[in-house]
Amino acid sequence: MNATKRLIAALLSLTLANLACNLPQTAPPTPQPDLTGTSIAATVEAQITLALQKTATPTASITPTNSATASPSITPTYSPPRLKINENTNCRNGPGENYFILVVLKAGESVEIIGKLKTNDYWVVKTPGKNETCWVWGGFSTASGSVESLPELTPPAPPTAAPPAAPRGLTYSFSCSFSDVSVNLSWTDVATNETGYRLLRNSAIVAELPANASAYSDVTAASSGSSFTYSIEAFNSAGRSSAASINFACP
Repeated sequence: MNATKRLIAALLSLTLANLACNLPQTAPPTPQPDLTGTSIAATVEAQITLALQKTATPTASITPTNSATASPSITPTYSPPRLKINENTNCRNGPGENYFILVVLKAGESVEIIGKLKTNDYWVVKTPGKNETCWVWGGFSTASGSVESLPELTPPAPPTAAPPAAPRGLTYSFSCSFSDVSVNLSWTDVATNETGYRLLRNSAIVAELPANASAYSDVTAASSGSSFTYSIEAFNSAGRSSAASINFACP
């Protein structure tokens, strides 16, 4: 503020000196009144204030920036777990060859997976056509869908009983017609602890027979050149026996 006053005083002095030069020289100079409060002083002060405003450092304007928008969270899509069977494979009541075979899953089938046993690469699936489950090894199959969400299941205790003895002396006769074949099978029951017998045609289960069974007749579609393999095996809670098999072809 003192600097401003000094500047005003200097400008006033210059103004007065300029005015004095323009007065007639014959008359002695008349003492000039203090013009600090006059309109001239007000004009000079306004010009100085304007000059100071022009030279003042402008305040930088701050443009607000948009805050980062959070990316929307992505909810993974659930897909029902399925198991495609690549080769005919046994589906058992536990994860291992010492467990009882419940069904043979055929190549090309697709079954629903309800659980898993990661350590042994076994899947627990729904048995086709039944309200049951069975354990199938993953080596002959391909899993798909949301398998990571499946529960890890605890397998049942392995059976302690011994599997039954295999049937002996399997014999057969067959008759091929224009559209089908009739087969008569018989064998000797030598097992003493079997739950029953299982008959397979070309690796697929045809029938499960009671304990002490020793014969079965089958009729199925056939044509000239059709070939067949029939097998019979005994089973119980400990597993299954080795199979007795025969094979033939329609002429």
